[in-house]
Amino acid sequence: MKKEMKRLLSLACAMVLAFPVIGYAADAEVTQKMPVSVEADCTVTNNSDKELLIENIVIKEVVPDAFSEGNTYSFYVKNMEFTYVDMMKSSGDLIFDSDILQEGELVFTVKEANDQEIETISLSGVLMTAKYVLPVGTYYLYMTSSNMENEKIPVVFDFIKVENQVDFTKKKLDISIGMSEETLQVNGEKKALRVPAYISDRGYTMLPIREVTEVFPGVKVLWDNEKKEATILYGYDYVSIIAGANVMHINGKENILKNVAEVKDGRMFISLRDVCRICSVPTEDVHWDAQTKTVSINTYVY
Repeated sequence: MKKEMKRLLSLACAMVLAFPVIGYAADAEVTQKMPVSVEADCTVTNNSDKELLIENIVIKEVVPDAFSEGNTYSFYVKNMEFTYVDMMKSSGDLIFDSDILQEGELVFTVKEANDQEIETISLSGVLMTAKYVLPVGTYYLYMTSSNMENEKIPVVFDFIKVENQVDFTKKKLDISIGMSEETLQVNGEKKALRVPAYISDRGYTMLPIREVTEVFPGVKVLWDNEKKEATILYGYDYVSIIAGANVMHINGKENILKNVAEVKDGRMFISLRDVCRICSVPTEDVHWDAQTKTVSINTYVY
């Protein structure tokens, strides 16, 4: 009887150990027949965020003729929608059309390609929107392809990681910036400024947009050097500002700037009031000391 029990236990253990091997082999088989590879860093967010920014996605041919004329590639994330892509680039002779479907899928259709070379599609500044509050967990990036019978296959297994909801207790944030100073103070701690704040010709206090806005928790700033455009993502707001413009766009809506956006020594500057509008700082939380030429922001943030 004991021998029989040992035999059954051994058989059960062997079956348990076999399942991961079988699963891995199936994944390997799928990977081997993939026409393209997809690379993207894991984007970590929390389930209170409705929007998140994916910095880069690279789609590369595994074989030279994967991007053949007429082929389509569609990308999908469960419970999320693609809403905007800031920049798309292709290598070689590749020409493609792109579209975002009503269901939130991102689709590419190949128009022209070189069947003798490995070609790539590079995306940057990809904005995604959650359909509802996302459960904590890891989310795959799926792909379908017309040359794989539109089978939905996971291509990036750790595309988005959703962590626990952030602490909704407000915390004090004190910022102090002196004109022409090479540092600013955040809650008493000094931080370097590459280019100091200054007063514009029209009398507005001008602040470097990246260094100041990124002091606020959760703010992300991207800079497009070709377009001379800054993109700020803060909470549910998506803000874009072009150098020299007298307007900024918040979630697609035009807002007049107090002072035109200026670029000085490679940094974009906007007025103090416009920074406060982007970061939702009340007017009463902003103070100006004319004697020391210092601006202070004493507010509370989540």
